[in-house]
Amino acid sequence: MNKRPDSSAVQSAKRELHRFARSPVFWAVIVATGLVLGIAGPFETSDVMRLVPRIVYWTLLVGFSFLTFAGLSALTESALSRSLPHWMRLLAAGIASGLVIFAEVVVFNIATFNYDPGCAWCYGRLLIQIVAITVAISFAIRLVETQIARQPSNASGQDREPRIVKRLPLEKRGRLISLSVRDHYVEVVTSGGTELVLLRFSDAIAETAPTEGLQVHRSHWVALAEVRKARRRDSRGFLTMSDGREIPVSRTYLDAAMQAGLLPDTRKR
Repeated sequence: MNKRPDSSAVQSAKRELHRFARSPVFWAVIVATGLVLGIAGPFETSDVMRLVPRIVYWTLLVGFSFLTFAGLSALTESALSRSLPHWMRLLAAGIASGLVIFAEVVVFNIATFNYDPGCAWCYGRLLIQIVAITVAISFAIRLVETQIARQPSNASGQDREPRIVKRLPLEKRGRLISLSVRDHYVEVVTSGGTELVLLRFSDAIAETAPTEGLQVHRSHWVALAEVRKARRRDSRGFLTMSDGREIPVSRTYLDAAMQAGLLPDTRKR
C-alpha cells in the first residue's frame, strides 16, 4: 500500500517557501550575496567565467540553494516532529538539504559550463563539504533564533512589545489578539493582521508577555483585553474577539475562563 506524504509537512514547506519568495529582504540578500561571490570568483569560477556571467551564476545558485534549504528544512522538521528529538530533526534537515543541494550544484555546473571533474573522489569531497555546511547552517539558525528569544525585554514602550509580535513583519505588528494552532505553525493575530509563525504553541504562549491572556482551548490562546463578548452553550463557551472572530472555549479550560471573568461563573457554591 502506498503511503501519502504528510500533508501538514508539505503545507509547512510550501508556507516557508512562500514566506521567503514574497520577502524583499530575502531577494536583496540573495542579490547582494551573488554580487560578492561573483566579484570574488571563488572555487576557480574567476578562471572560467567573465564577471557578469559569474555574478548571474552565483546569484542563481545561491537563490536556488537557499530556497531548497528552507523548503526541505521545514518539510523534514515538520514530518519528524513527533518521532525525533529536536537536535536530530535539525541534523536530518541539514543532511537532506545538503544531498539535494549537491545534486543541484552538479547539474548546474554541467549545464552552465560543462564542468565535470570525472572522478568519484572529487564528487565525494564536494558532497561532504555541502552537507557539512548545510548541517552547520541548520544548527546556527536555530541557535540564533533561541538567543533572540531569550533576550530580556526592557521597560520602554517598544521593548515591552511581546516577543511573539516582534517575529512578525512590521506591517502586521500591533495589539496582540490571539494565537491559534495551524498544522505545525502558530497563527498570530494582531490589530495589524495575521501571520503564521513556525513555532511550538507552548513557546508562542511563553512569548506573549506582558500581554495578559489565557489559553482557552488546546489550540487557542486569547488576550483578555481583546475579548468583546462571551456566551455559553452546553459545556462549552465562545468568545468574540475585537476583530469579530469567535474562538471556542473547551470544557477543559472552562473553569479557568470563568475564574478570569470571561464567562459567567455557573459552578455550584
